[in-house]
Amino acid sequence: MAILKSFHFASNCGLFQFLNESDAKRVVNWITNFSQLNSRCSAILQDIERLHLCWKDPTIIWSPVSGNKVALGLAKEALKMV
Repeated sequence: MAILKSFHFASNCGLFQFLNESDAKRVVNWITNFSQLNSRCSAILQDIERLHLCWKDPTIIWSPVSGNKVALGLAKEALKMV
């Protein structure tokens, strides 16, 4: 769901190229391979797949939680505003 929200955020901000880091390795693999479309997350994955086509070259990569403490802190602050 966080990856889908990041696509919506990028769209609302007019970003056409962006990098999305996630600590959910399984989900990143599903998205990059467009697999598991029959899973219980298939509606979200299909939305991400459609949004993925709107950008020139969106990048979704896996990164461990400890890999980017600054991004983790910013994400937590952003969630407080919602």
